[in-house]
Amino acid sequence: MPEPGSCQGRDVVQVGTVTGVFGLKGWVKVFSYTDPIESIVDYQPWLIKRGESEQLAEVAQARCQSKKIQVRMRGYDTRDQAEALVGMEIWVERQLFSALDEDEYYWFELKGLAVVNELNERLGTMDSVLETGANDVLVVVPDPTSIDQQERLIPYVQSEVVNKVDLKSGLIRVNWPRDY
Repeated sequence: MPEPGSCQGRDVVQVGTVTGVFGLKGWVKVFSYTDPIESIVDYQPWLIKRGESEQLAEVAQARCQSKKIQVRMRGYDTRDQAEALVGMEIWVERQLFSALDEDEYYWFELKGLAVVNELNERLGTMDSVLETGANDVLVVVPDPTSIDQQERLIPYVQSEVVNKVDLKSGLIRVNWPRDY
């Protein structure tokens, strides 16, 4: 799931990670958080970073092979050069994402929102999303103000389980008992 953040005052979102090298000509393997995974190359330029070190990078070539993305970045023409990229996070400017309707949102926008059930019990904070095939599942982790210290997996089924997402108030309201 993409992560929102700020790099040197920029409004950016993490969309992937460089996981390894491929071949001898500067290609790297990329783990993409986007859906579909190949759309990661549509967001340019990339801000690649590790810790405090960051730089802009431009994709010269990309290919998708069985659910994996391979990328060659401009200026990285050898395996040795590409190895320096392994482990780096890939971030892009938030403004590159398409505008959505008022009742739509990106998964990364839900991270950190409070999750409250219909009895107004705080179940925790939305941490991430698991893609299960049938429906996505919200991973809700305990926080200092939650009713207990239990992690919860809540299926994202609109209207049945997830009643309301309010980005402005930072709240996800769910039909989910505390005992689950």
